[in-house]
Amino acid sequence: MALLDDPDELVDNDKTTIVDRLRPVFVSHRLREKEYIKQVFLQAIQNTKHVHTAIEEDISIRFLQAVSIFDNKSRHAEDAGRREQQGAFAVYDEIKKSLIELFYELQDLADEQEVQFRSLKEMIGSLVRELRQRAADLLDDVEGVISALDKKARQLSAEDDARAKEKLLRGILEKY
Repeated sequence: MALLDDPDELVDNDKTTIVDRLRPVFVSHRLREKEYIKQVFLQAIQNTKHVHTAIEEDISIRFLQAVSIFDNKSRHAEDAGRREQQGAFAVYDEIKKSLIELFYELQDLADEQEVQFRSLKEMIGSLVRELRQRAADLLDDVEGVISALDKKARQLSAEDDARAKEKLLRGILEKY
């Protein structure tokens, strides 16, 4: 402001001279502001850089912790899966052995059933032959009984006729 108030210098009232006089003030002010901006912004940039590095390190540490936890959990799950798989294989092998044993038992039972069926078939065949023989023998016996009964019936019939005649004759004789 003092530069503007100097009346000796303002002779011809030239405006360019005023600007020329103010130039060093503006330049020095510009340099001071530039220096101030450097100090403030550089400090802010450095602080920001430190913050980013800290965040990056913190995130890296947390990421590694998360990866470690994930790795531990996945190993645990993998181990549990292996144990379950081994258990399933063991159960499968036991069931397979049991089924093989059951098939052998079934085959033995089928063989035994076949032997018993043949034995039953032979026994039934033997019984059928015996029944046929007895039926044939019975038929002969029945024919013998029938002929004996027929003879007896004729004999009785003849005797009855003879008695009836005798009775008739006695009845006649008694009347006379």
